[in-house]
Amino acid sequence: MKTTVRPVRIGWARRDITPDGPCELAGQYYRRVSNGVRDPLYATALAIESAGAGGRCKQVVMVALDIVWVPASLLTALRRRVAHRLKDLDTRFIVVNAIHTHNAPTLGPGLGWLKPVEGLMTGDEYTQQVVARMTEAVEEAWRRRQTARVGFALGQARVGHCRRAWYADGTAEMYGRTDRPDFIGLEAGEDSGVDMMFCWDGRGRLAGVVVNVACPSQVMEATYRVTADVMGEARRQLQERFGSGLFVLPQISAAGDQSPRDLARNYRGAEPDMWHESGAVELGRRIAGAVAEGYERARESRRSRIEFGHVVKRLKLPVWRATAEEYRRATEALGRLQSCEPKDPDSPRAAFNRFLAETLANEAGGGPGPYDSKLHDFVLMKVHKAVITRHRRQDTMRHVPVELHVLRLGDAVLVTNPFELFLDYGSRIRARSPARQTFLVQLACGAEGYLPTGRAVARGGYGATMCSATVGPEGGDVLVEASVKAIRALWKR
Repeated sequence: MKTTVRPVRIGWARRDITPDGPCELAGQYYRRVSNGVRDPLYATALAIESAGAGGRCKQVVMVALDIVWVPASLLTALRRRVAHRLKDLDTRFIVVNAIHTHNAPTLGPGLGWLKPVEGLMTGDEYTQQVVARMTEAVEEAWRRRQTARVGFALGQARVGHCRRAWYADGTAEMYGRTDRPDFIGLEAGEDSGVDMMFCWDGRGRLAGVVVNVACPSQVMEATYRVTADVMGEARRQLQERFGSGLFVLPQISAAGDQSPRDLARNYRGAEPDMWHESGAVELGRRIAGAVAEGYERARESRRSRIEFGHVVKRLKLPVWRATAEEYRRATEALGRLQSCEPKDPDSPRAAFNRFLAETLANEAGGGPGPYDSKLHDFVLMKVHKAVITRHRRQDTMRHVPVELHVLRLGDAVLVTNPFELFLDYGSRIRARSPARQTFLVQLACGAEGYLPTGRAVARGGYGATMCSATVGPEGGDVLVEASVKAIRALWKR
C-alpha cells in the first residue's frame, strides 16, 4: 500500500468515565469493592485525517481507555453508535486500547463464581456508560480536527520489569520469590523506552501527546480506590508542566510478562513501594520527565506534512491446542484436587472460600503483594479445567479471529494487538520494522488474554497456561510475521 505526504488535521477530546459510586474493581480473582476515587478515569480520543487524491481521506481515531481491557463487544457497540452520528468517518478505523489498570470497574458480567452485590454498578451498566462517553469523545475529536503539526521522540524511563521468576528445576512463577537458593534469574528482559508523539494545533500550541510504555498501569492493583494508576499520575504531572488542557493518550507496549516491580531487588526499600500510591507517583514522575525531555527534541523536528497510511488486517490465529498427554495429566491432577473437596467436587465454592480467606489474611498482614496466590488449589483447579475444556473444544474452535491495525505517521509506525503480549514478540516486531520508531499497542480492539512465548510455556506459571491464554507460541509467530509484513507494505513506494 502506498502512502502520501500530505497535511494532516488532528482533533482531541476526552470524557470522564469515573464511576459515580462504589463498584467492583476488575483484574483479580477475588472481589474488591471500591472505597473512593484517587484520580479520575478517562476516555481520551485523538482523530487524525489526511486528505488524499480525489477527495479520499485516510483516517484514524485512537481512543485510550483507563480500564483493564477492551472486550470486542465494547468496540462493536462504539462503532455502531458512531456510525449513526458521523457519516464521514469510517468506523473500521477506530482503534481502542486499554491501559490495564486493575482499579477500574469490572466490564460485562464479572466473575462467574461470585454473586452480585446489591447497590453496586454492574459491569453491564458500566459498559453502557463507557460506550456512551466514548462515543461523545470520538464525535468531538472528529469534529474538532484542524491543521496541525506532529513531532516524535524516544525517551527512557525505568518503569517495567519482568515479573516471572525462573528456577533451577526449569519452572517459572509470576511474582515468584527471588530469595530462594534455586532462583536462577528472571525469564525475560525489560524495555525502558518511552515512545512519544506530540501534536501542536494550528496556533502552534501543544495540544496533546501520545505516550507509549512497556508496562501495565497497575502499581495499586491490590488496593481499593478507583485510579488510572501510573498513567493517571503521569497525566497529572504532565498537565502541571504543560497546562491543564493538555491531552494525554496513554498506550501500553508489549508487556504481558512485565510489571512495575523489580523482583531481584526484592522489596528491600531501596525504591518506593511499587504496590501502593508512592510507587505510582514515582513512576509517573519518571514518565513525565522522559516526556518533558522528549518535547524539546520533537519540537525541533515537527512537521505538518507527513506520510500517512492505515491498514486493518483481520487474522485467524491458531488456537493453542492441548495434547492428549496434557489432557491426561490435567484430568488426573484435577481429580486429585477435587478428591480433597467436601461434598460437591464440581463446585469451586469450598476451594474459593479458602482462597479468599488466605487472600484477605495476606492483605491484612500488609507488605508487598500479590495477596492472592496463583498456586492455590482454587486457581490450580481452574488451570487444569482450562486444559480439559480446550482439548474437548479445539477441533471445533481451531482459530481465534483478531483485528490488527497498522498506522504509518511519518517515519513512525503504530501496530496493535488484542493480547497481553509478552515482551519478546514486541522486540521481534520492532527489530524488523523499517520505521524509525515503532509504537506497539497491546490490549487494543479486543481482549484475548496473554500471548506467552515458547520459553514461558515450557516453564509454566500464571500467564503461560491455557487458563489465561487462548493463543500460544505458534499464534505468536503468525502475529509477528503478519505485523512485520503489514508494516513493510506501508514503506513501499
